Formats: sequence, C-alpha cells, structure tokens
Amino acid sequence: MSADGIVLGGEALRGRPDARSAAGRSPGLVPTINNPHALGITSSGVYGAKLAFQIDLAAARLKRMRGRVEHSVRLAAAHLSRVGAGRWRPLFQTLTYREVDGWSAEHLTEYFHRVRQWAARRDFKVRYAWVAETQKRGAIHYHVVLWVPSRYFLPKPDLCGWWPHGSTETDRVKGGTSGVIGYLCKYLSKGLSVDSPALPKGARCFGAAGHPPEERRELRYRLAPFWVRDALGTWADIRKSKGGWLDRQSGEFLRSLWRVHFGGPGCIWAYQLAA
Repeated sequence: MSADGIVLGGEALRGRPDARSAAGRSPGLVPTINNPHALGITSSGVYGAKLAFQIDLAAARLKRMRGRVEHSVRLAAAHLSRVGAGRWRPLFQTLTYREVDGWSAEHLTEYFHRVRQWAARRDFKVRYAWVAETQKRGAIHYHVVLWVPSRYFLPKPDLCGWWPHGSTETDRVKGGTSGVIGYLCKYLSKGLSVDSPALPKGARCFGAAGHPPEERRELRYRLAPFWVRDALGTWADIRKSKGGWLDRQSGEFLRSLWRVHFGGPGCIWAYQLAA
C-alpha cells in the first residue's frame, strides 16, 4: 500500500478471495514495483485509488483475441454437436501468398464468399474461424478452420480458384474442439509476437462467422468482464458503451469500475477508485 492508497502489482492479488475476478476483469496486467511515484503516478493523477496495475498492451490484446477465438470455436462446436456431431467435421485450410507484398484486404473476403457459395449449393451454412500470421519472409498467411458435413469433400482452394494468390493446404483436425482451439491460438500467439513481422496495415488478426443471433449474444456475454456479467445476468445482451457497459435488452448501464492513467510512453495504468 502506497502513501496514495494504491495497491500495486500482481502481489496485491495473491491470496485474495477475489483474485480470479480481479485478474479476469483487467486483462494484460503485469506485476511492477511498489513505487507509483517512480513510474509517474502521483496523488493528483490517481488520488483516492484503491487498486492499480500497469497494463501490458500486447498481453491485453492477445488475451482479448484468444478469448474471441476460443469462445467462437466452442459455440460452433456445441451447436453442431446438438444437431448431430457425427454429421460434421472441422477441416483446416492454410492460405499462403506467393508474393511477399501480394496481400490485399479483399482476398480473404473473396475466399469466404466462394466458400459460402459452395456451401449454399449443397444446402448448408458453413461456420468458420481464422487467424492471420506473418511468415519470417514477411508474407501474411491465414489459418482457417471450417465445419462442413462429413459427406462432402472440401475443394483445395488454389486448384478450384478460391485462392489464386499462392499455395494452400487442407488437413483434418486432431483432438476435437480442444485441438481446434490449440491450433488457432498457437498461430495467433505467433502472429502477435514481438519477434514476428508486423501485419500489413489494415489486416485483421482473426475472425469468425456463421453464428446465429443468440450465439452472438452469448459470445458478447462471455467476453465481458466478470463483474459485468454478474451484475447484468446470464441473459443480458451486453454491449461496450462509453464509460461502461450496457444491457441492450433492459437498457441498464453500468459505469466502469476502472479508470486509465497515462504515465508517459509505454506506461499505462488501470486503477479503481476507493469507495
């Protein structure tokens, strides 16, 4: 506890009964020294704060991405198991560019458009999730998982014209839902690593599609902080709003428990005000 009434770093959560909740509602928090003044935090900056953490922006971003990928995959797998698990199978497709600088935002959109057309002609709606990664040579490539009926053979994209920009590979999934999540999150982590070349400007890191409205509501619920979910309830349609969180169904608004303090380049803090 500092002179300003601030509890700093990961040690503050150790042994606390609400440690899981505090950590879950503040992604990307990292331990730091118990000296807020040394990092530019003064009583005028966060006066009255009772809990403060320095934010690791890269870790926070990766945690959000992993959460979206994991929950999207689990929702898709759960739905397909209810309608007949043996009728569907997840397949991986890797899409690689021939040229290092050949990327365009429209290419992935066109690929999925052709996949959806192929599925519509066979009278089913395809579900899919994907992550982007940059190779050491600097070229972007995509790792895609698609759920298709077991009776259909998925065409090879570079041979059928779905991906004319380079090479592709198609593989079976091993390990069920956990295998799918592990595969995608592995490449997501590699793509966001500080050692990897940056994605092209405008390129997205991940995506998912095929969820009906109720699943999209559940996905938003699962991605909300623990304290928001507890306060608004299981069936809330939770949306991020300016200064807090909103349940679109009831209109109830929750003001965020956290404030942000910028202590200089690369030094960003999240803190809670004392009651």
